[in-house]
Amino acid sequence: MSNIIIPSSEVDQKIIKDAMFEISASYSRIDGEKEFIKEAIEALGEKVEIPKKYLFKLAVAYHKQNLDATVAETDDLVELYQTLFPKKEDLSGKINT
Repeated sequence: MSNIIIPSSEVDQKIIKDAMFEISASYSRIDGEKEFIKEAIEALGEKVEIPKKYLFKLAVAYHKQNLDATVAETDDLVELYQTLFPKKEDLSGKINT
């Protein structure tokens, strides 16, 4: 038993196939852009000697224009971590002195 109605109309099937073709082309463009971003950040990291992970985060924050929100989330994470783990603990939960 199926949860969808399989279109029997050739017109509907063509509409779906055409849409899938366009969506697939869009995904291909997205893949290309992601590869460009990766290569650009790698090249920039080598040129300016800043680790790629920071350049990637910088690029995302710049693109989204959300540095304030990113900082606030990081501050919240730090506060939560320090509350839960006030002293250095090992993975077993024992406090190391």
